[in-house]
Amino acid sequence: MDAWRQALHTDDAPARITYLADPTAAVSQAWGLDWDLAQFSAGQRSKRFSLLAVDGEVKAFNLMETPENATSDAATLLAQAQAHA
Repeated sequence: MDAWRQALHTDDAPARITYLADPTAAVSQAWGLDWDLAQFSAGQRSKRFSLLAVDGEVKAFNLMETPENATSDAATLLAQAQAHA
């Protein structure tokens, strides 16, 4: 996660952006978002989603059901963030 943060050049906004990892898929499983990709040698993974939380409260949750319905994209989440600003 640290390498991703550095690649995105968000070092100047550490208080506004929190990067979280789920290496054991425990959170994904607890939220019902786990996806078993063992048949492709990828193991347990999380379904793709975006989440907007403000002061610990989830304001928006976007689950990508299919590539054609990519509501978890950055543009959607940015619009939601601006609406909650």
